[in-house]
Amino acid sequence: MTLLIFASCSDGFVIVSDRKQTYDLNLGAEFTKCLLSGNGDFFIALSGINNLPKVLLDRLNSNSINSQNIELEIKSIIDNYFNVESHNIAVDSSIHGFLVVKTDGVYKLKEIEAIGQVPTFSENDYVPVIYIGDMKAQLFAKHFLQNINLREMACEDASKYIVATMMEVSKSIKTISDETLGYDIVRFLNSGTISRRMRFTDSDIASLDIKFDINSDKKVFSDSEEVGTS
Repeated sequence: MTLLIFASCSDGFVIVSDRKQTYDLNLGAEFTKCLLSGNGDFFIALSGINNLPKVLLDRLNSNSINSQNIELEIKSIIDNYFNVESHNIAVDSSIHGFLVVKTDGVYKLKEIEAIGQVPTFSENDYVPVIYIGDMKAQLFAKHFLQNINLREMACEDASKYIVATMMEVSKSIKTISDETLGYDIVRFLNSGTISRRMRFTDSDIASLDIKFDINSDKKVFSDSEEVGTS
């Protein structure tokens, strides 16, 4: 399992995912659990059981896949997975995550979930904070963020609180990556711009004890990391 956190912010929204492999022989190794298409047309971040999330991310990394056909491609890949994998592996496989698609210059969030062979896509951009992944990790993260109003913050500042939360969660939940493996952070601004920081490992940006102590002088994003604009 993993931990993904979505937060709606004053200037857009941000999604943060951990980077720790918890399946197969590479247990504990680095693993990027999200994919941003080359032209910024879509973004997907996945949690799940068995290797289905990795299979999806690998096969969706293609120039032929875009915002128009992404959902059909996901359904096709999952269908093929269940036809090819052994029954014992496939029957226990599942995914849950975020799918962001650019439509008419605007990024729309959907939750994607598949317990079994048929995925569902549901719009869910009205919820201020969404937690996906390891249930215990979700509970810890909710506890640390319960009194933090991320919706009133810019994505830049909200990212710091989420990263600080994940660092703290990793101290108790060993399946969640710590600062040595880092976190993948992608922000979607209302202006149509995407910025990303992959394998973010700056332990100086935020600390957590009884309350958050955020280093506001340090930045998560810079203009050079913009992926695309509408």
